[in-house]
Amino acid sequence: MLVIIAQSVNAATSSSASSGIPSPPNFNVTSGTLTVCRGEINSVPIVVTNLGYDAATAYGQGAPSSTGPQMQQVDLSLSAKGFESSPNSNDNNNINPGSSLTIYIPTFVPANASALVFAQVDITYNYLHLYSDSEVRNITLITERCRLPLSVSASPSTLIADQTENLTLNLTNSGNTTLSDLLIHISIPGINGGVLEDQPIQLASVMPRSSVILNESIDVNANASSSSFPVNITTTYYNGTRLEQVQNNRFFLSTGLIQLTPSSITVSPSPVSDGNIFSMSFILTDTGTSGATGMTATALPTNGFSEFSSNSVFIGSISADSQTSVTLSQEVSNGTKPGAYVIPVRVNYLNNLRQNMSTLVNVTVLVAPSIAGNASASARGAGSGAYTTRSGSGSGFIIELIMFVLIVVLAYLLYRERKKAAK
Repeated sequence: MLVIIAQSVNAATSSSASSGIPSPPNFNVTSGTLTVCRGEINSVPIVVTNLGYDAATAYGQGAPSSTGPQMQQVDLSLSAKGFESSPNSNDNNNINPGSSLTIYIPTFVPANASALVFAQVDITYNYLHLYSDSEVRNITLITERCRLPLSVSASPSTLIADQTENLTLNLTNSGNTTLSDLLIHISIPGINGGVLEDQPIQLASVMPRSSVILNESIDVNANASSSSFPVNITTTYYNGTRLEQVQNNRFFLSTGLIQLTPSSITVSPSPVSDGNIFSMSFILTDTGTSGATGMTATALPTNGFSEFSSNSVFIGSISADSQTSVTLSQEVSNGTKPGAYVIPVRVNYLNNLRQNMSTLVNVTVLVAPSIAGNASASARGAGSGAYTTRSGSGSGFIIELIMFVLIVVLAYLLYRERKKAAK
């Protein structure tokens, strides 16, 4: 840890010489550590050096810098925004002039600490067994993110506004020790949503080289649509020797709900024979909260059918609570057997985040026997029926009999007329 020292002397001690109180010894404060890790309890070494008196002081004038009163019962505490430390107090913390003493202060550095942290060292001590002095040293700490055994991820990255969503947390322990007593706190700005679970979420442990999956419910507000919002996930745990903390700050995307519902699905003509062309039509209604753009409908390849002209049509845009119609043409391949077939139509579209999305509409097509086969069967049936009617119908026989009688009568009349003419 790189430490920059700035000394500030208490006003009471600076005027002690004029009041008859012996001046306290001069001292400085440094730190013996090179790094301090965020999200961990760091044992921060504070080095206090008793410089004694120098030649410029009124008491002990002319004495070397290694002489002067002893600093007795030195107490130290370290404080900074977000830091948590324990004060160090020990009756044996005595420092002779010209000597140094390293005092370790356990300090928890939050995971979200900035790279530069201005910390304050409060020091209190006695000297000459009768007097005490309290002073402040300001130090600037450079912090860094050290590798911790626990990693926390959250999915999905896109949440739907105006409804309750499931947030999946994956806690992975890459270390060799069990992590225990985990406390997970999820923070969402109130304007964007809220967590429906009690906070913080408690987890007993995560075993070494393993993961634990947690599912948490969060409510995304309607006004979070078409935007991104921050979510902070802070996990505190005990790694067997000390307290550690992992903080996951990320932005989630929010989109409105697009709910395309098909209706009025029709096929014309129906049924259709092999080798013939037919059309599929349906209506799409957006019953969600957000509109879709760049919509296209594509008939997916299906055995027994082929595209006619094009298997895809451009639809355009649709807003929430509105409808649009879709029509596609297909051809029944020759040799397709009669029956009911399902042709899936995929509708692709873009949401407000320009993400590609899709839904399927299944269209049922009835295929009948071929027209040529029907025509041959009809012809054979017609011929058989005509023959049966002719040979077995009573009405047909009577007509024929009447026609025969008429012919006979006409022949008789013609014969009689010719006989009269001969006479």
